Amino acid sequence: MKTFQLDENGDRIIKNGQAVMISGKECLAQRLKNSIRLDKGSWFLDTDKGIEWPDILGYKSVSTRVIYSRVLNILKNDSEVSSVNSIDITADRSERGMTITFSVNSIYGEVTGAA
Repeated sequence: MKTFQLDENGDRIIKNGQAVMISGKECLAQRLKNSIRLDKGSWFLDTDKGIEWPDILGYKSVSTRVIYSRVLNILKNDSEVSSVNSIDITADRSERGMTITFSVNSIYGEVTGAA
Protein backbone atom coordinates (compact mmCIF):
# COMPACT_ATOMS: atom_id res chain seq x y z
CA MET A 1 0.00 0.00 0.00
CA LYS A 2 1.12 3.58 -0.72
CA THR A 3 0.00 6.85 0.80
CA PHE A 4 1.08 10.43 1.37
CA GLN A 5 3.56 11.04 4.18
CA LEU A 6 2.01 13.29 6.81
CA ASP A 7 3.61 15.53 9.42
CA GLU A 8 2.51 15.67 13.10
CA ASN A 9 -0.37 18.02 12.19
CA GLY A 10 -1.72 15.64 9.52
CA ASP A 11 -0.54 17.81 6.63
CA ARG A 12 1.13 16.31 3.57
CA ILE A 13 4.90 16.66 3.40
CA ILE A 14 6.04 18.40 0.19
CA LYS A 15 9.61 18.19 -1.15
CA ASN A 16 10.71 19.83 -4.38
CA GLY A 17 7.10 20.68 -5.16
CA GLN A 18 5.93 17.05 -4.93
CA ALA A 19 4.00 15.25 -2.19
CA VAL A 20 6.19 12.62 -0.51
CA MET A 21 4.82 9.07 -0.83
CA ILE A 22 5.48 6.24 1.62
CA SER A 23 4.83 2.50 1.50
CA GLY A 24 5.51 -0.68 3.45
CA LYS A 25 6.46 -0.33 7.12
CA GLU A 26 6.26 3.47 7.11
CA CYS A 27 2.79 3.44 5.60
CA LEU A 28 1.51 0.85 8.08
CA ALA A 29 2.99 2.66 11.09
CA GLN A 30 1.43 5.96 9.98
CA ARG A 31 -1.96 4.32 9.33
CA LEU A 32 -2.00 2.62 12.77
CA LYS A 33 -0.95 5.84 14.52
CA ASN A 34 -3.67 7.83 12.75
CA SER A 35 -6.30 5.17 13.52
CA ILE A 36 -5.40 5.30 17.23
CA ARG A 37 -5.57 9.11 17.29
CA LEU A 38 -8.85 9.31 15.35
CA ASP A 39 -12.08 10.06 17.25
CA LYS A 40 -14.61 7.38 16.32
CA GLY A 41 -17.36 8.81 14.15
CA SER A 42 -15.39 11.85 13.03
CA TRP A 43 -14.23 10.57 9.64
CA PHE A 44 -17.14 10.79 7.21
CA LEU A 45 -15.83 8.04 4.90
CA ASP A 46 -15.83 5.44 7.71
CA THR A 47 -17.58 6.45 10.93
CA ASP A 48 -16.62 3.12 12.56
CA LYS A 49 -12.89 3.93 12.39
CA GLY A 50 -11.08 5.22 15.45
CA ILE A 51 -11.60 5.17 19.20
CA GLU A 52 -14.40 6.83 21.17
CA TRP A 53 -11.94 9.15 22.96
CA PRO A 54 -14.52 11.66 24.31
CA ASP A 55 -16.42 8.83 26.01
CA ILE A 56 -13.28 7.20 27.43
CA LEU A 57 -11.54 10.38 28.58
CA GLY A 58 -14.69 12.09 29.85
CA TYR A 59 -14.35 10.54 33.30
CA LYS A 60 -12.23 11.70 36.23
CA SER A 61 -10.42 8.36 36.51
CA VAL A 62 -9.57 6.80 33.18
CA SER A 63 -8.97 3.06 33.05
CA THR A 64 -5.83 2.14 31.11
CA ARG A 65 -7.41 -1.30 30.61
CA VAL A 66 -10.16 0.29 28.50
CA ILE A 67 -7.63 2.27 26.45
CA TYR A 68 -5.45 -0.84 26.03
CA SER A 69 -8.46 -2.84 24.82
CA ARG A 70 -9.47 -0.21 22.23
CA VAL A 71 -5.90 0.18 20.93
CA LEU A 72 -5.50 -3.60 20.73
CA ASN A 73 -8.67 -3.81 18.60
CA ILE A 74 -7.35 -1.13 16.22
CA LEU A 75 -4.03 -2.97 15.81
CA LYS A 76 -5.50 -6.47 15.46
CA ASN A 77 -8.13 -5.40 12.93
CA ASP A 78 -5.65 -4.05 10.39
CA SER A 79 -5.38 -6.44 7.44
CA GLU A 80 -1.58 -6.13 7.25
CA VAL A 81 -0.99 -6.92 10.97
CA SER A 82 -0.42 -10.58 11.85
CA SER A 83 0.11 -10.19 15.63
CA VAL A 84 0.54 -7.57 18.34
CA ASN A 85 3.84 -7.67 20.25
CA SER A 86 3.31 -4.86 22.74
CA ILE A 87 1.29 -1.81 23.69
CA ASP A 88 2.60 0.69 26.23
CA ILE A 89 0.42 3.49 27.58
CA THR A 90 2.13 6.34 29.43
CA ALA A 91 -0.08 9.01 30.98
CA ASP A 92 1.22 12.36 32.20
CA ARG A 93 -1.53 13.69 34.43
CA SER A 94 0.24 17.00 35.14
CA GLU A 95 0.46 17.76 31.40
CA ARG A 96 -2.89 16.07 30.68
CA GLY A 97 -1.26 14.02 27.95
CA MET A 98 -0.82 10.41 26.96
CA THR A 99 1.61 8.53 24.74
CA ILE A 100 0.78 5.15 23.28
CA THR A 101 3.60 3.11 21.77
CA PHE A 102 3.08 -0.15 19.94
CA SER A 103 4.92 -2.95 18.21
CA VAL A 104 3.29 -5.37 15.77
CA ASN A 105 4.32 -8.13 13.40
CA SER A 106 3.09 -7.51 9.89
CA ILE A 107 3.52 -8.61 6.33
CA TYR A 108 6.52 -6.22 6.28
CA GLY A 109 8.13 -7.57 9.47
CA GLU A 110 8.12 -5.80 12.82
CA VAL A 111 6.58 -2.31 12.81
CA THR A 112 6.69 0.12 15.72
CA GLY A 113 5.08 3.46 16.28
CA ALA A 114 3.83 6.01 18.78
CA ALA A 115 0.57 7.92 18.92
